[in-house]
Amino acid sequence: MLRGNIADFPLVGILQMLQRDNRSGTIRFDYAQGATIGVLSGRVVHAFYAPSKGERALSLISSIQTSSFEFHADHLPIEESIDRPAQILMMEIHREASEWRNLRSRLRNWTLAPIWATSVPSSENPERLEVIGLIDGQRSIEDILHQSDLPPRRAAELLIEFANEQLIHMGSASQITQPLELMVLPIYAPDETTIFVDQTLYTSWKTIYGTVLATLFGAKGERQTFRVKGRDNILGRVQIAETAMRKLKLTRGVKVTIVPSGGTR
Repeated sequence: MLRGNIADFPLVGILQMLQRDNRSGTIRFDYAQGATIGVLSGRVVHAFYAPSKGERALSLISSIQTSSFEFHADHLPIEESIDRPAQILMMEIHREASEWRNLRSRLRNWTLAPIWATSVPSSENPERLEVIGLIDGQRSIEDILHQSDLPPRRAAELLIEFANEQLIHMGSASQITQPLELMVLPIYAPDETTIFVDQTLYTSWKTIYGTVLATLFGAKGERQTFRVKGRDNILGRVQIAETAMRKLKLTRGVKVTIVPSGGTR
């Protein structure tokens, strides 16, 4: 059985050796659950990296910098999802692995979820729009690379572009806040664009979003987005200017749904 670590035996070298020896079987990687490459008579015919398969999965496997692997000659590929001439495919795998080295140094932790640091930008570039539509604070980097219609490496490049432009920052998917229901309290203030929540809640939102905005939903679907600030000792409550309450048709003591977000206002 052929086994090792691709940190010591690069993927393209492993595949070239199997091609030279006209081997058939499956390469299994420990890096990601279910990540495999199927080889038939020395030719790569299948790749799977859950939930992707085919050339998308092969690109993602090419991005792996270190992982133990085993080649099982007794497990033939269960399907054929790749149909390209062997030499062209080998050149592509070599190029993908080389390009991914730089990208993986910038996107080390694929479990992190990109979060908008600003309001969601508009764009006339279809590639940017494709990735913008997948950034929701819930999907991890890896989810976006799997789900985008773009090649995974191009989607990764765009995520780095957004980070360089300070449009997004990365947060743990487990940290992403859910909509809250808070009790409304009126405040007598001329500023109807700012609301106040408990300081502890505000601090947690600020850690994730930086500048904190929040959208409030009225009882009949009315909505308004506010700047958020923190105050002590108002746990479970939100303070809103009376004029803003009237616009949202809210009354003192009712509960209102609040969805936090990042951005500028």
